[in-house]
Amino acid sequence: MVRPDLPIFWWGIFSKYNTGKAILRNKIRKYTKGKLCSKERRSYVNFFQWFQTNENWRSFFRKTLIEEPPKNALLNNDYVRDLLEQQLNGARANVGKLLYVATIYLFLRDILATD
Repeated sequence: MVRPDLPIFWWGIFSKYNTGKAILRNKIRKYTKGKLCSKERRSYVNFFQWFQTNENWRSFFRKTLIEEPPKNALLNNDYVRDLLEQQLNGARANVGKLLYVATIYLFLRDILATD
């Protein structure tokens, strides 16, 4: 893990180091036909890949953002629909925006349901 206050130069070096580790890991996995492989330790989740490959995620976000948006949503539903369609089609990476909007929508739905 690289400290956030290090100069950009060091971030570049550690990035190359991590890329090299991944290449070596993949070569070992390929050479041993999957019998020997090390775990990939990532500190993030690849939501973009989940949107592209997992039908459960796609249907959840379609239902949450398009089919059942909260009644008093402050956001433009057409804009949210466009964001989701661009993401699902692979035209643009709108994952961050969609996660924020889904969080707001779920929060509003929860608050409105308790009233």
